[in-house]
Amino acid sequence: HEEEFENYDLVREKYPRNSKGTMTKSEERVNYYYKYKSKVTVESDAFPASAIVTYQALPDEASGTCGNNLTWTLTDGVLTISGTGPMTEYSRNDTPWLPYAEKIQKVVISEGVTTVSANAFSNYTSSGTSTAYNGITELVLPSTLKTLGSYAFDSCDGLVSVTIPEGVEEIGYHVFSGCSAPFSCAIRRITELRVARSSTEEGLESAMP
Repeated sequence: HEEEFENYDLVREKYPRNSKGTMTKSEERVNYYYKYKSKVTVESDAFPASAIVTYQALPDEASGTCGNNLTWTLTDGVLTISGTGPMTEYSRNDTPWLPYAEKIQKVVISEGVTTVSANAFSNYTSSGTSTAYNGITELVLPSTLKTLGSYAFDSCDGLVSVTIPEGVEEIGYHVFSGCSAPFSCAIRRITELRVARSSTEEGLESAMP
């Protein structure tokens, strides 16, 4: 079953059989369970002793909503956000596609979408930097885009270049910060642009690696 559980760690846990909390060799009880790497921990005795527990991989395709008029779909490694208007604003670790993060290789923000939420594809979490979105190597942004929220693609190591459309008016703090060097960013001719906390060169540097 090694291949079947390749994404799981086998955990061996010892604890006493008696109610006093002491343990002797004869009273030692050993329990084994599988822990899905970086996803979920199944504690001892979470299920009845007779239970048969199976682990099912997430599907390669998924979909949902991410705004009043926006939907997202994941197909063959491509996550596409479609519709009109702004994306829902997300905090860290609560985007609807987060469970599928390791399956995403390309992000397409379709025409009609006006904002990309802060933290949308950020590898920077409250507990440190993760590698969940490191599979993203390509990002397509639409001409209708106005705002890139702070930390939107922070620390996405697989993303090495991006083109900012002409219509973008605001680039948030640390949008692409932490992406692997060398990182190239082409900003199309823009008449007025607010970057991070200012429109200065220093502010621009705070948004990029």
